Amino acid sequence: MASSSTYTDDAIVLMQKDWSQADKIITLFTRDHGLVRAAAYGSRRSRSPLAGIQLFGEIKVTLAEGGSDSHLDTIRQYTSLDRHRTISEDIERLAYGSLITEIAAHLSPDHVPDERVYDALTDILLSLAERNPQLVALSAIVQLLSLTGWGEIISEDAAGSNEAPAPPPEQAELLTILAGLDWKNPPAFTARRSQIAACEAFVMDTLARRTGCRPRSLAFIRQLRGY
Repeated sequence: MASSSTYTDDAIVLMQKDWSQADKIITLFTRDHGLVRAAAYGSRRSRSPLAGIQLFGEIKVTLAEGGSDSHLDTIRQYTSLDRHRTISEDIERLAYGSLITEIAAHLSPDHVPDERVYDALTDILLSLAERNPQLVALSAIVQLLSLTGWGEIISEDAAGSNEAPAPPPEQAELLTILAGLDWKNPPAFTARRSQIAACEAFVMDTLARRTGCRPRSLAFIRQLRGY
């Protein structure tokens, strides 16, 4: 019985939320089970074997499936594969990383595996640790919209009253580069700060119109910028 109700998978830690005095709810994107929300009992205690689970970390995790009356699985144990410390130690990278993972969790259906999304998130986090975090985040959101079935960022058949107007050519050019960006071999390109800001506004507006997602992490980014 125990063996049939537990499973082990590779996972990326997307979000963590305190739950009671000792526990957390952790949102994972797993390779073979897709988006999983799980209880990490005791993980807020420093001596807990689950206390070291870190945001943006890549882990191998064993979970027990939730019952029919529970939407949460339970984390039994884990081992760390990659912590991506550089992201967590830089406030701007942390902010944009939180934006990416919050949106990834919103766009992905529960328990629907998609290795393309898993591999993209792995590459995105590696790039976020090394490259311009705002551009990485923009490219990530554009690509995740496409991968999760919400459509291309610039689509000729995009539809109806819920779709934002097409961006001006200068923005469209940058968005096209970001939509096709190869994470392992990114092209060299330049973009002005005002151009990036305009593209970000367009992407966030498109995200909200298509999916209803208005990420809380964006407020923290704006606070960092001083507006």
